[in-house]
Amino acid sequence: MLRLSLITVFAAVALAQAPEKPPAKTPPPEVDQALRERMKQFYDLQIQGQYRKSETYIAEDTKDWFYTISKPRYKSFQVDHIEYNDDFTQAKAMIWVERYFSAPGFPPDMAVRGLTPSTWKLENGLWVWYQDQSAPIRLPWGTITPEPASQTAGAPAAPPAMPPGVSGPPANLAALIGNKVKADQTSVTLKSGGSAQVTFANSALGPMTLKVDSKPAGVTVEPESADVAANGKQTLTLSAAKDAKAGVVRVRIEQTGEIIPLAVEVK
Repeated sequence: MLRLSLITVFAAVALAQAPEKPPAKTPPPEVDQALRERMKQFYDLQIQGQYRKSETYIAEDTKDWFYTISKPRYKSFQVDHIEYNDDFTQAKAMIWVERYFSAPGFPPDMAVRGLTPSTWKLENGLWVWYQDQSAPIRLPWGTITPEPASQTAGAPAAPPAMPPGVSGPPANLAALIGNKVKADQTSVTLKSGGSAQVTFANSALGPMTLKVDSKPAGVTVEPESADVAANGKQTLTLSAAKDAKAGVVRVRIEQTGEIIPLAVEVK
C-alpha cells in the first residue's frame, strides 16, 4: 500500500445565497459542430502521438509552448460539455480523458481517467486550442500552479512533465493522483450471519472505481465493484455467513492501483 503525504484542504464559506447564474447561450449548430470536429481531430492526433500534425490546431500564442513541453500519452477522449463566451469566439470544454502514467509504486502503463478542461478560441476563422501558461491548472486529481520561468539569464527552463496545462513537473506524481480515496474505518467485527458497512470518500476531482480484489472465506462484499463520484462517497456492505473466517478484505482503487485493506474479525 502506498504511503503518501499529500494533504488537500478544501474551505467553503457560505454567507448568503448567490444569485442564480443566467443560462448559457446556445451556440449556432454550425459553430458547435465545427468546434467538436476540431477537438476530435486534435485529440485523435494526441492519442496517435502525431504531435507535428497538431500544429494547425494550436493557437499562435501557444505553439512555442507546445513545442517545448513533454507530451502526455492519451488512451481516450470524450467531450462532457462545452461553455461558450457571449459572441461564441471562445469556449471552455470539460473533457474526459484516459491518460497514461508511469511512476514508481504504480502499475506499468497505468491509464487514469478524469475530467479536465480544454480551452479553445477562433483564430482566422478556425477553432484552435490554446493555453494560458500562467494560470493554475485543474487536473482530474488536483490543481497545479505552473512554475515560473527561470530568472537566470541563459538558464534553460525546467522541462514539464504533465502537459497540456503544466509548465513544470509536479513535485510528487504519486501524491498528485494517489491517496484520494479513504475508508472511514480500517477494521470491522462481524457476527455470524451479521453485516457491517464501510464508507469510502473520494477527494479527487474525477471519479474513482472500487474493486474487491480478495476477501476471507464466507465473507461477502456488496457491491464488489463501484464508482465513487468526484468528492462523493460509496458504501460497501460486508456480511458474514455462519462459517465465515477472519481475514482481510482488499479493496483496490482501479485508477491508481492502490490497495485499501480492511481487517475483518468474525465472532
